[in-house]
Parts: sequence; structure tokens; C-alpha cells
Amino acid sequence: MLPLQVEEKLQMFRKEKYVVLAEKEEKELGEKSRSGEVRLKFIATGDTLILLSPERNVLPYLDENQKGATSCADVFIYRWKKDTSVWDLHIIEFKKTINTDSLGKSKWQFTMGIYNARAVAAFLGMELQKKNGICELELDGGSKVVFHHKIQLKQDGTGVLCI
Repeated sequence: MLPLQVEEKLQMFRKEKYVVLAEKEEKELGEKSRSGEVRLKFIATGDTLILLSPERNVLPYLDENQKGATSCADVFIYRWKKDTSVWDLHIIEFKKTINTDSLGKSKWQFTMGIYNARAVAAFLGMELQKKNGICELELDGGSKVVFHHKIQLKQDGTGVLCI
């Protein structure tokens, strides 16, 4: 069960834009693109909020005519940590293949995803846990290192994520 203030504010969201999962519940996440279809089986390890297709729901006040202003990652996953009353934020960008040409675009999608995910978290009153890791992004006017984990997909574009 999510905190009451989050559940109350989620009532203002369109139902098809998010999913709430309890521990051990599953949701298939994915994307179809020119390079193929990606399907990821997500298994919740605790109370989880998933925002679906944030790349189609970026902050509406951003100028879509500015290059990259409305770029965004594909999925936001917020996992509630009851013991500390904070949320883990996981941002997913689906790429069946990644190379030097698409790496820069992916980093930008993560950066804009973080901005959008934090805006939603602020609206919902969610305190996000701070993390360090191995992916360096230009964020908030400076270089930041954030946790990054690559999910290895099978040849057919399927995989499993359990957080």
C-alpha cells in the first residue's frame, strides 16, 4: 500500500498512465521501434508505482520546438521503502542495441527523464533517495554521477527486471 498522500494525488492522474504494484506482482513493460520490439518482465519487490510512457507525457510547459526539450526516458519506476520513508527512483530507456551514435541521445533521455521524474515525485510528495554510481550526466548545471545498470536482453528482445 502506497502512502496515503501519494494515493490521494494519484487520483488526479489518468488511470492508463500509471500502474501500482504490490510485492511479487508483475507487469510487462516494453516498446516497439524500428530496431525491433523490447519486452521486459518487471517483478515488484515491494510497493511500486510505475509511470508508463513518460516520453509521451513530458512536462507540458516545455518548448517542443527546442531540440531535446521534450526528450525523455521510457519508464519511471518508484519503489517505496517503508523502513526509511523514501522512494528509490529507477528510470528505464529501452534500446535493443546501443552504439556510439545512440549513446549521446540515451544520456540526454536519462537526463530529461530525471528532471521529469523528479517533477512528478515533487507533485506526489515523494522524497527520492540519493544515489551514486557510474553514469555521468550533465544535470542541474553540473556533472553528476548516477547509478546505472544495463539489463541484458535475450536475442528476441525479452528480459526480466526484479527491483
